[in-house]
Amino acid sequence: MRLVNLTKRVMVNGGLRYCPVVEAANGRIRPDVVMVEGTEERHPEGCYYIDYREGEKRIRVSVGKNAADAQSARLSKQAELNAVKAGLEILDASVMIGGQAKHSLAAAIASCLEDIELTKKHRTHLVYKTALEYFQESCHKQFVEDIDRKDMLNFSAFLRDDKDQSPRSVYNKFESVMAFLKLQGITSKRDEHGVVRPLVNKNDWPRFTEEEPEVYEREEVSRFLNACEPNERLWFEFFLMTGMREQEVMYTYWSDIQFSKCTVKVTHKPDRDWTPKAYKEREIPVPESLIASLKAAKAWGLSSSLRDIWLQTEKGFSRLLQSHREACRAQPRSVLAPQVPCDVSDVDVVEAGRSENGAVVSRARRHRIDDEISEACWSRSSPRTNELGL
Repeated sequence: MRLVNLTKRVMVNGGLRYCPVVEAANGRIRPDVVMVEGTEERHPEGCYYIDYREGEKRIRVSVGKNAADAQSARLSKQAELNAVKAGLEILDASVMIGGQAKHSLAAAIASCLEDIELTKKHRTHLVYKTALEYFQESCHKQFVEDIDRKDMLNFSAFLRDDKDQSPRSVYNKFESVMAFLKLQGITSKRDEHGVVRPLVNKNDWPRFTEEEPEVYEREEVSRFLNACEPNERLWFEFFLMTGMREQEVMYTYWSDIQFSKCTVKVTHKPDRDWTPKAYKEREIPVPESLIASLKAAKAWGLSSSLRDIWLQTEKGFSRLLQSHREACRAQPRSVLAPQVPCDVSDVDVVEAGRSENGAVVSRARRHRIDDEISEACWSRSSPRTNELGL
């Protein structure tokens, strides 16, 4: 059984000290009575605290000035820790503290993640799961209703200093936790003067600099593609010439490729339990050179699904791209000069960047493109939006 101690921080010999509480014969806490060096003393000042251990770390949390409320918080936390230790589900049972129903933070997080897993995509679930796990490491308050502005500021500093997160990552995780709190109805707090204020101010949000994507010149694209194996080249050319997202490529079927029209469709795949972003299908014009490469790939006798070709994108496309980039930059230009013709006349400049989850995001800036390729080929969606719909 996980032990949760209950103490009271009181003034003893001119200094503050955490002293154990005294229990009556019926197991209840005797209000304002603590043990000081083996002697019972009455101390009406101070607050009650629960403390417990997470690994080697000792956690101490204030639970108010009322003895009965403090005991309820202690029993609730002890039940939660024992349930986690036994691998059981944490029940979202409210506890009456000071006449207010309060809900366990751990139970609220578990319930929220379960809802996201049922209604959102797997990657969305992972994003919120990571952010909320970090928040639990940063904030040790027991109840959702007790979370305040200081907790969010501490969380931002925790991500920056302890987790060594980039400014953009700090912002994204902060945003995810704020979305979670909004679902719990925690959007404002009443200050010491009774004035209701937003949970965080505008200036409390983490700040980051929107960086420009790295730009590849035409010559660099040629050198890069010539450094690829034939199957790798097909992967990168497909990304380059379609402008599709990583998962859109992963879930492309042969039936999505219209060879006669020189187009590629992004469509819903119910058999894979996958839907396009924003639940919108679209058709993308592509160059004839890519269509020719895809025809050749299909003639190799691959399965009816292109997943055999794109499987590398799921297992390490980002790492593969990075390794080729580093290899190209480490060699002199004369060594990496194109050895075979490389037709990149359709695209003069390619911009590439990396998203927060590590996936490579690429888009092409159209300078000179053949007439059969429309501007829609290079269009991208709007910036990241809150996937919880808040």
